[in-house]
Amino acid sequence: MWVILLLAGGFAKAQTSADYAAYIRQYGALAMEEQTRTGIPAAIKLAQGLLESGAGKGSLVQRSNNHFGIKCKSDWTGEKAYHDDDARQECFRAYPSALDSYKDHSNYLTTSQRYAYLFDLEVTDYKGWAQGLRRAGYATNPKYPQLLIKVIEDNHLNDLTDLALKENWDQVDWASNYQYQGRNTPTPVGTTVSKIAAVQVVPENTQLQHTVADTRISGYPETPFTINEAKVVWAKAGTSMLALASKHKIELSHLLYFNDMDRKDILDQDQLVFLERKKKKCSKEFRLALPGETLWNISQSEGVRLDLLSIWNDLPADKALAEGTKIWLNPPPTASVNSK
Repeated sequence: MWVILLLAGGFAKAQTSADYAAYIRQYGALAMEEQTRTGIPAAIKLAQGLLESGAGKGSLVQRSNNHFGIKCKSDWTGEKAYHDDDARQECFRAYPSALDSYKDHSNYLTTSQRYAYLFDLEVTDYKGWAQGLRRAGYATNPKYPQLLIKVIEDNHLNDLTDLALKENWDQVDWASNYQYQGRNTPTPVGTTVSKIAAVQVVPENTQLQHTVADTRISGYPETPFTINEAKVVWAKAGTSMLALASKHKIELSHLLYFNDMDRKDILDQDQLVFLERKKKKCSKEFRLALPGETLWNISQSEGVRLDLLSIWNDLPADKALAEGTKIWLNPPPTASVNSK
């Protein structure tokens, strides 16, 4: 009734491990934030998102940002999309962004009485949650719990549920432990949560095209200063990142992670280098893109986390932006988000 299993389940089989890993890296932080906000396990939310959306590649999610296959029903007053499911051209909820879809999924589960008993379960009890969702009527497929459990276990998603229970989890470089290296399955997040914080592996497949705007930045002091309350330094082309990390007593892998950079040592251009993680919010509501800027450029110049900018604006990190594109630096008003 609620899940597009013919679409999502069948479509998911066509996805590669790289698609799954990319989806988890992109939306993992959002799932953990929603766990903190509502108590819905990050593992469950990500598994449902992967199944229902075909790892973000399904036609419904592409057209309407609906990651969880939620249908309209009589109380839905937002935008709508029509898609074949249990019947032809059924009404599904449409959202301005993935962020709205994730939040609506949380709100739906937390405000519906039939799902109330799920919140009596331990947040780490993903099997109980998977079975409970089926009993409460989220999906018509009798194998829905087994599908969710398999996705969670195959992709080690419960590690993210565990991590989200820890204080300051957002300071941990969990995403760089989840990378695709050409094998049949994604690299696990980690065998234990404690190891996630200890192992700082920078993904080799996330090289971004950081150009254009970097060379236009000037006028910064030579000593460390702050942007958006995050400590940063202006580094000249030819600077060694290893030397910079050593000078400021930071692990090289941490320094690269703070700046969303790949495995590189010598900077090929002048740029800002953050010495701590960028912030989740900004005093500015938005700003307009300069010609050729990417979200990475804006993340660096404004001191706002790149993963959140990508979610709030529904844009990839390395896409060159048209001049004047409105980029949200905080969670945007629901009606104003760029839709696909």
